[in-house]
Amino acid sequence: MSGRGLSARKPSSDKMVVRSFRLSEDAFAKLVRDAKERDVSVNTAVNELLIDYVENFLPMSQLKPLYLPASLVKLFSEAIPEDKIDEIAKKHANDPIQRGFFIESRGEFTSDVVLDFMQSSSQHDYFTNSVHGSKSSIIILVHNVARNWSLYLASYWKELLRLAGLPDVKTFVDDNAAIFEFEQSRQQNSEGLAPTPTSTL
Repeated sequence: MSGRGLSARKPSSDKMVVRSFRLSEDAFAKLVRDAKERDVSVNTAVNELLIDYVENFLPMSQLKPLYLPASLVKLFSEAIPEDKIDEIAKKHANDPIQRGFFIESRGEFTSDVVLDFMQSSSQHDYFTNSVHGSKSSIIILVHNVARNWSLYLASYWKELLRLAGLPDVKTFVDDNAAIFEFEQSRQQNSEGLAPTPTSTL
């Protein structure tokens, strides 16, 4: 998987602590450049970086995931029948390890947490975009793998959202995207759901 971006998720608490850390000049220069490109303060950039590491990278590393190039994932997915893709995705979503992962990384397993992670993890697996209207919200996961990968993403995340208490999610797929639509009222109290596209497979 290619480069690494930052989620738009903000710290869950307004309380701040003051600590001193030593950074290399190169690391600091990259932080400053990233903050400038995203029009945020360096302090905000550092907070987002640390939150992203603690809540996403650290728990994920404990699962010891296997990273594969998009071309190989495409070959694997194209060899699997569509109905089998749906079965595999739902089985994966129902694995107790999945729920444990969310509880370990975010402290709870709710639809808000799943939606938040669904988008913050996009920086590692796909582009993401979201549209929030007065009645419904749409989340689009864009990738460059194959239609079967769209089917997998749609089935996996829809099943996770169902298990987390959001059952009425509509999904649509094409060769390079999985689209999710749900009632706006279901998500009106969530935070951090306006990420900017980052990297793809």
